[in-house]
Amino acid sequence: MTEHEATPESDSLLPGGNLPDEDPIEAVSKAARNDEPVPIEQIEPGVDPDSADSSRSLNRTGD
Repeated sequence: MTEHEATPESDSLLPGGNLPDEDPIEAVSKAARNDEPVPIEQIEPGVDPDSADSSRSLNRTGD
């Protein structure tokens, strides 16, 4: 078997820099408060136009 030596933990900085000092919950709350609503137009309940199972996306007619 290969023997491994314990290495001390590094005190160096993490790649990508330090984390911000702000509270993550507050940051999310602030982002949500400033988020613009997305208008929903011409959406039919129960129909997902992006779904492969949608009759509309498969170009099926109601025959």
